[in-house]
Amino acid sequence: MKEYNDIGPEDDSVHLPVVFGVKPRSYLAVFYAVILIIILFFLLIYPGMISSGSIFTVSSEPYGAAVRIDGVYYACTPADVFVSKGKHQITVGLTGFEPFETEITAEGRVFGSFFFPKRAYLAVHLTEKEPLAALKAGAQDYAVWTFAGEPTVDYQIPLSLSEGVYRSVPKTAQTARPLLEAAARFMVTQAALKDLLRAEFLNESGGGAPSPVTALGAVRAILSYMEKNPSFTVALTDILPDEAAGKLAKSAVYPAVWTENPARAAAQTGSPLTVDGIRFSAEFVPAVYSQNSGFQHEATVGPFYLSKNAVSLSEWRRFLAENPAWRRENAEALIKEGLITEDYLAPFDSEGLDDGFFAAYPDYPAPAVSCISWFAAQAFCLWLNTKLPPDLAGKFEARLPSEAEWEYAVENAALWEWCGDFYAPLDFLAADAGAITVISSPERSVRGKSWVKTANSVLPEMRASLPPETCSVFGGFRVVIALKKTPNQTGD
Repeated sequence: MKEYNDIGPEDDSVHLPVVFGVKPRSYLAVFYAVILIIILFFLLIYPGMISSGSIFTVSSEPYGAAVRIDGVYYACTPADVFVSKGKHQITVGLTGFEPFETEITAEGRVFGSFFFPKRAYLAVHLTEKEPLAALKAGAQDYAVWTFAGEPTVDYQIPLSLSEGVYRSVPKTAQTARPLLEAAARFMVTQAALKDLLRAEFLNESGGGAPSPVTALGAVRAILSYMEKNPSFTVALTDILPDEAAGKLAKSAVYPAVWTENPARAAAQTGSPLTVDGIRFSAEFVPAVYSQNSGFQHEATVGPFYLSKNAVSLSEWRRFLAENPAWRRENAEALIKEGLITEDYLAPFDSEGLDDGFFAAYPDYPAPAVSCISWFAAQAFCLWLNTKLPPDLAGKFEARLPSEAEWEYAVENAALWEWCGDFYAPLDFLAADAGAITVISSPERSVRGKSWVKTANSVLPEMRASLPPETCSVFGGFRVVIALKKTPNQTGD
């Protein structure tokens, strides 16, 4: 038997047969040529046959605009978008700007489109709908993200405020600072602080890259704001890391903080008032007092009457009798409008407080109506306006109390009560009233306490907030009758 090493080279040769008289050398060449042609076809021709069109490079000033082709969203600028061959409608839009619309024609290329696609370019300069429109939208979004808390690995918070500055400031001569100061009232996370500081530097540089001069201007503006609002430094200590917060609290710029609750000494005049069976206090006279919520600061209240108790179930029923749209059987329609949640008037049946609910919660303040949204409470106040006596009608109005009025006048609360204010966590920071109104807030203020807590567990200055459509079994409301606000009185 042959050993492997004894096998000669002649034993390793391969002999291909002749096929139909064609020698291997000839038909192998044809075979390889066909394979090559197929490969070249799929690389150079097939892509252009099945997907003929052009790649449009779309840019915009400012960047970040949404690109839609025939109404379908594709990307944000700057972006490369493939558009199939033919005529199409392209829209480039950004919040606060007039949308740009035009018809484009995408040309196709059959040969080599995979490696050398047909290209076209579209540069768009967007026009703001109104001065500072983009900043207003960014500031409103900034306020909304306040309630999401500090970002985590699961989600990130967009730099809405500073992006709004970038998109607005270079295109308007109007100052953005009032909006930035109003937005500062929502600065309760490190992410929000970062966005606010970036916005200030962009504002100073006109939306461009900061230079040493503009950076110095931004620092000066920040220091000027801190001097005008010493409580801003206090707010920073709640945001910064412990080490930095400790150093700031010991620094010369940290203001003195009151530790004692100021005496409110609420003064009243005249006699109590009754409107449609609802008992009100005597008139509280105008006053300036030290409000202690968040950071002790001065608050001003005008002349007003305050309902002695939260609105009761019987008083609410009188409202429903004249406003059937707010009855519980119409809850589905009210939910669709975003005015209430599913818990609207949940503890109450047609006869009053549900017996099962009352048995489960014996501490519930039975006379008071609860599970009322902020919108429903507002509707009640509008209705009560029609019941004002002649000597008050026209000059006074029924409405929800401001936080300052509530803290000044309320001595005891059976539950959390809606206030008329748009909730801002740092409402003690001074800001332009018009800018405050523009930014608004996704939540409304509530004051008081939960009826499941003891009477001494909640201080008058404690505050919280809820989305305005919320209907909570722990929340009700009371009404004030106060001087109507003049057209230039906005905000709080």
